[in-house]
Amino acid sequence: MDYAFPLHIDWHCLCGDSAASHHTRSTGEECVGHCQKTPLDCRGFGYRPIDHTGRTPAIAAIFDMAGRLRLPRHYTCDLSTDYKMLIAPDAPTRFLWVARDSGTHLYPLDVPVAIDQGWSRDYIRTSLTYHERNHPEAQCFHWNGYTLDPVNWDTAKTLASIPAPVAV
Repeated sequence: MDYAFPLHIDWHCLCGDSAASHHTRSTGEECVGHCQKTPLDCRGFGYRPIDHTGRTPAIAAIFDMAGRLRLPRHYTCDLSTDYKMLIAPDAPTRFLWVARDSGTHLYPLDVPVAIDQGWSRDYIRTSLTYHERNHPEAQCFHWNGYTLDPVNWDTAKTLASIPAPVAV
């Protein structure tokens, strides 16, 4: 896969905030994000982007599609959030991905039974309805574990309604 359009991703810093939260001042480097006065505070260290060299088939497909669509135009740090979620050891194997002008949303479809699946499914369907009504440019995709395929909103809501398989 090669991106149809080069991506500029606002990668998260090791502190968890995006690059936009980091500033260079005459007194030194400063982060004005959520990390202040926490163990992750990066005051004086400056912006330290996460390692973003790994690729899974799922994140490669998302980056390829984002480049082809030229989305998101704003809040590209959402792609960094998607990346972190999809390289994690407990990454979802099936998900819905919404790309829009102002960011992306990744909705795992294989929520473990230990978590309230009913609440998760309702939340995802409600969120998809919101995107459908309020973001006409938004496009939805389904990762089935192998391919990232475009789906219409009704299909996405149906997929979100299907309970995750029970692990044995």
